Order: sequence, then C-alpha cells, then structure tokens
Amino acid sequence: METSVMHPTYLPFSEAQVLARLATVTGGGDPAARLDHYRQQLAAFEEAEALRRVPRQRGPRPELPIERDERFWTTTALLGLLEGPDPVADLVALLTRAYGPVPPFAGFASWSDALGTAPELYLEAHLPSPASYQQHLRVELRRHVLSWAQYQRGRETTRLEGTTTADAVVVSPSTGVAVVVAAKVLSDVAAHGAFDVVRNQLARVVDVTLDRHPNLAEPALRDRRPDRTCVLLLTPEVFRDDPTSRLYGHLHTAYTTRPETLAKHLPHRPGPVVRAAASRLGWATWEDVERVRPGCLPWRAVPGAR
Repeated sequence: METSVMHPTYLPFSEAQVLARLATVTGGGDPAARLDHYRQQLAAFEEAEALRRVPRQRGPRPELPIERDERFWTTTALLGLLEGPDPVADLVALLTRAYGPVPPFAGFASWSDALGTAPELYLEAHLPSPASYQQHLRVELRRHVLSWAQYQRGRETTRLEGTTTADAVVVSPSTGVAVVVAAKVLSDVAAHGAFDVVRNQLARVVDVTLDRHPNLAEPALRDRRPDRTCVLLLTPEVFRDDPTSRLYGHLHTAYTTRPETLAKHLPHRPGPVVRAAASRLGWATWEDVERVRPGCLPWRAVPGAR
C-alpha cells in the first residue's frame, strides 16, 4: 500500500491521494499520466536544490517555478482541507470568509446545511463550453476577431471554444451545491479566447457553471445545480487588498457591484440568470486557507488561526 508523500513540503500527499481527486476526463488516456506534471516539477525542484548544494553554486536561491505553480498551491491547500480532520467545518470557515455565513442562493440558512455531510473535491475538472455561447459567437464572429484570416479559421472550425478546466470543484452530492475555484498565484486572468478577443477567463468560468453537464464522467459533477454553484477566486491576499493590481480584481469588483457588466460580457444569457451568478462570485485567499487550517501550505508562514 502506497504511503509515501510526493514531497514533504510542496505536496505532502501520496500519488494515490492526488490521483483520487483528479476529475475523470472522458477519453483522457492513462489517468496516472495526469500526475506527470507534479512529478516533473518535483524532479526539477530536486535537481535545482542538489545543484545549489554544490559549493561553487552557493548564494541566494532563485525562485523556482514550483513555488508559483497554481496546481501545487490548489492541490496542497484543498487536500489539506478535504483530507483533514474536519473537512466540512474547514470548508464552512473558508466560504464564510468569502461570502459571509449564509450562502448566496436560496434554500439554505448556513454553509453547513448547503455542503451536507460529505462534499467531494475534484481537481482539474473539464467543463464543456456552453452551446449558447458557441451559437452566439458564430453569429457574431466577425465582431470578435481582428483579422480576416482568423475569421476564416473560425468559420471552418467546428467548436469555437474548448472545455474550460476548473482548477478545482467542491460539490455536495446530496444538495447539488458546488464551488468552482479559479486559483491564481502570480498570473492574471486571460483576456481573450482563440476566436473571441473580449472573452475574459473569469466570465468564461462563470459562464460554464450556468449549464448542467449531464455527460460528465463524475456523478456529482453531473448532478451539480447551476443555481447553487458559486465561483470562488482564490489568490494571494495582497491582490485582494489591492484589487486594482490585477485584471481579475477589476472584473470581480465590476461583476459584483455592477452585474450589468457581467451581463454585457455574457450577452447570450438571460439577465436574471447573470445577476444571480454575479451574487455567487466570491474571493478568498491562500492566507484564509492557512488561517482556517494552519499548515495547509507548508512553504508559507502566516500567523493567525480560525
């Protein structure tokens, strides 16, 4: 039985634990191959550390890619909560920090009620692009590209947008409540799509949560309720403190205080649906995760607890 962790600091969980949380991808080949990114980054880290121990290489250690890799931050932080001693209480504490004590949708008086007794975590969940967006973009394609060549390629392309990979989805099988996590460390949100120069990544994530996905492999993801699905930005606290330093900060402020901005970015969606989605957009930080469950991000040192 596998018991060793992948790395004591950057990924203190076994390969089996990580693999069990990776969302199934239809036709995705060998599931174990999805661990290759983690393995390769850890191997590069160990190689760099070994080189630094050579006397002539001594000096200030440069920042390594693993230290800003969003997959490692997301996996280590959320497994720290979901594999911890009280996952529901920890999730309740984190979501309360982002949304307040009452969920931003009808039917539940508390996050504890909304999450049920056994919420599930899916990492790297692939969510299909909405058919309504594809149809809208095909009609409006000329306005959403900048060159004739790009327009021609779009006309010849069957699907104008591929699946969106959610960094993580926490979903309650018993209630259909879900939290789709958009995680950031140093990167910002993408500001365009392959055939849409104004399709930003945050609007895209919100958009894909507004449809049901009955063809996904995971039963809990198939049964997720769009009207009970939140989108949660998870970023360093310094960017939440100064939201103007990132595009997603501007977008979060605009979408949550002026839902008509989100409606403008999702013109294929009915207004009431978009306004409700804007109310379910939240923001938590890695520091919040550490406060909820100290030690979840072992390479950080953040004082304070829940």
